[in-house]
Order: sequence, then structure tokens, then C-alpha cells
Amino acid sequence: MEKTFVDTGIVVAVVLGEATRDPILEETRNTSVISASSLPYEVGNALTRNVLREDITASTAREAYQLYEKMPIQLVDVNIGAGLDYALSMSDYAYDGYMLEAALRHHQARFLSLDRDLQEAAREYGLTVIDI
Repeated sequence: MEKTFVDTGIVVAVVLGEATRDPILEETRNTSVISASSLPYEVGNALTRNVLREDITASTAREAYQLYEKMPIQLVDVNIGAGLDYALSMSDYAYDGYMLEAALRHHQARFLSLDRDLQEAAREYGLTVIDI
């Protein structure tokens, strides 16, 4: 079965019902979805950030996290040191470095992200990137 590696933005777009939700679901249908083991923490962080910005309510954040928990995503280990190195080389946050590090170790998986900078870095490292 084909594998698709997803980052946090993909999950948040799906659980919040954003405009990219349907194309994301289409791209991941009939694939094995994987992500970095940091994903649950990143999803929680993204949802609270949305609440603090007053983009969503606390109730919506809780419901979205419950939806996330039902998603069949296999979490894979992250080498934190290597992830940090990737983040520093990209001048980006550690969480993006963790995603890139885990995706690179699972290079047979297609890479799905809405983050253009992360997509570019993934391409530079030879990953197959899906554009939504």
C-alpha cells in the first residue's frame, strides 16, 4: 500500500474543515498515512494557537482534537537532534525539522504539507511532494 507522510497543517486543515479538506482526503484515500511522533503535541499547539487568536472557540478546539484522535495515522519516531539540525539549516521551527527528519527516514512515502517552505525543503532533500 502506498504511504503518505502528513504534517500538522494537513491534520489541522482536515479537523477544522478548511477549504483544503476534501483534496487532502482524496490524496490520502487508500494510502497508509504516517507522521512524526511529535504530531499530537503539534496538533494541540496549533489548536490552542487558533483559540488564542480567536479564530476558533475552545469548544471547537476540543472537538477538533477528538476528531484527530480518530484519524488512522501511524506515528513514527523522530531523531530530535537530527530534526533540530534540519530546522536550523532551514531557519525554521524545530517542529518542522522533526517532520522533515521523520519523512526523510520514510522516504518511500509521499510528502503532504500545506507549508510552502517545508515543501521546498522536502523537495531539496529528494522527497516526492504532493501539491494541494
